[in-house]
Amino acid sequence: MEDSEDIENVKNREELHRKYEKTVGELIGKLIPYELSLDPTTYWDLIISTEKKEVKKREFTVIKIEEIKFLQNSLVIPVGIIKHALGEVVDLLPSEKAGGIDGVLFLPTENGVIKNGEILGIVKICGSVPLDDSKLLELIKKWGDRLRNWEDEMVEVIEKSEWPYW
Repeated sequence: MEDSEDIENVKNREELHRKYEKTVGELIGKLIPYELSLDPTTYWDLIISTEKKEVKKREFTVIKIEEIKFLQNSLVIPVGIIKHALGEVVDLLPSEKAGGIDGVLFLPTENGVIKNGEILGIVKICGSVPLDDSKLLELIKKWGDRLRNWEDEMVEVIEKSEWPYW
């Protein structure tokens, strides 16, 4: 409620921008902790078990998988919407060699047996490349422009609306 009152008390966009500029900066810092850009060579790979393993409902289990290899600086993300019938992959375990995953942490939702060769899930592998400072600054400025444009649109929507509707 406090934020709603603050927004009502703001007289112009510049004041709003100054008030939340630090918050936006912190958010960008969390989103991009390193100077990396996603490479357009994103692909998906199957998570396939290499062992037969009995699993029990609600008991975390480590399951060995066919090694998934990826390049250095890649982002490897389990796709949560694709699940095995007995549960889901909740974490990926790196292999002893750099640039690979050879195990997963599996959380069963049912009792049963995972068989060798079964698909447990899918991972999305995004390559990334280091950015130089000028490209990173350009990216942040572009985001700032988009945020300001969105702010302009929202001010227009709020000023022209008959909100609140009661």
